[in-house]
Amino acid sequence: MTSPNESQQLTLHHDIPKALVNVTSGGIVSDEILAIFSVMNFVVLCKIITVFGTVTNSINIIVFAKLGFKDPVNITLLSLAISDLGCCFSLIWLTICYNPLFQKLDLPFDPTDFHFLTSGWIHNTFTRITSCITAFITFERCLCVAAPLKVKEIITPKRVTVFLICVVVLVIACISPIFYTARYEWKFNPERNRSVISLVFIENSEEVDNIAFAIHSIFLPLAAFVVVVVSTFVLVLNLRRKSKWRENVTSASNSSSLSSRDAKVSKMVVVVASLFICCFIPIFITFTTMLIVPEFFLKGRFKNVFLIMFSYHFALESLNSSLNIFIYYPMSSNYRSVFDQIFRKKKI
Repeated sequence: MTSPNESQQLTLHHDIPKALVNVTSGGIVSDEILAIFSVMNFVVLCKIITVFGTVTNSINIIVFAKLGFKDPVNITLLSLAISDLGCCFSLIWLTICYNPLFQKLDLPFDPTDFHFLTSGWIHNTFTRITSCITAFITFERCLCVAAPLKVKEIITPKRVTVFLICVVVLVIACISPIFYTARYEWKFNPERNRSVISLVFIENSEEVDNIAFAIHSIFLPLAAFVVVVVSTFVLVLNLRRKSKWRENVTSASNSSSLSSRDAKVSKMVVVVASLFICCFIPIFITFTTMLIVPEFFLKGRFKNVFLIMFSYHFALESLNSSLNIFIYYPMSSNYRSVFDQIFRKKKI
């Protein structure tokens, strides 16, 4: 095995936050500015967002668990809350590792190495699961609005549960090569004159990591983003069409009509998907720019700008996972009712 500093040049498929610490050359943005953005985004901004998101998603899990598992929508939103909780909670450790005061402690490990597997890639895993669940719920709502009766027969609580489990297994399978090629071992540190737990990679790990990165960090997020955008657009069009239809039809019922509850749920999903799109547009732009501008890369001329963009990506991913409570409470009467019963009990 070899250490990342000896044989593993900093590449995109390794840890982006780790690169923020190790990059030493300039570019159009100086290393000093890069270091300032690193501390500001990881130590301050991400810490505030992730702690807040941990609290809000814990509340969401309690509420949706109380609502029960008979409704496929509740199951999906509960799964989304669990994934969002993992996304936020796993990043807290990374914000601690990048605190300059923590790095100065006499620890038996290197904080900038140790978060690679214990936080960074765990956060990425939960983020991909969140993306896939968001894509699924928007696509399901799109179908539900287009053909409500047929979809309700197909999408049952049991099938939704099985599908969500398959999503988790698929994402973990895509990331598992990273945990195989990278591991921790005791290694002598000349600067500290003693052995510390350091990150090492197996030989020829780059080939395996490149494939895993292409699937996990490019294909999955971009595919999920496209599905969410297209499904949200179609869902909005269908909701408007159904709304106009209800205004022009006076009959009490129709087999193809959308129930009031389904319409409210669909509108709530549109807002959730819109939040996702807003937070992930910068990530989509970054990956698109990488394909168009070769110098916009970790070893290119614009690498410091590239790294600053990625520092914001972590904050945006966490923000997307933290704000859903402000959508559920005003837009879902069931959520609001259970939330008030649990957290806003009137004093007798």
